[in-house]
Amino acid sequence: MSQDPGAALGPGGEMRAVLESELDTLGRRVALHLPGSTVPEQAVAEGLGTSGELIVRGENGAARALSAGDVVHVRPAPGAARTAAEQLAQDDVARVTSGERA
Repeated sequence: MSQDPGAALGPGGEMRAVLESELDTLGRRVALHLPGSTVPEQAVAEGLGTSGELIVRGENGAARALSAGDVVHVRPAPGAARTAAEQLAQDDVARVTSGERA
């Protein structure tokens, strides 16, 4: 393991890969209850930002980092196909947990 904690927890770091592999939320569809909003937003959780914030991809395809709010897992309907964003996020999570680098 790296001697530099910042490098180990940063993007591509050894500790970051371990942490992300343990997060059940990554690659899943989520409902975001954000401060100042009364309507939950749908997105796919993709990863962690450089400061530990949650990276999500919205239904419009844009990714953003969130550091405040509530995240609720959304269960897909039985037999429902994954959206393109969900499949991309799942592929990215699989790549990171297998040790591949971007």
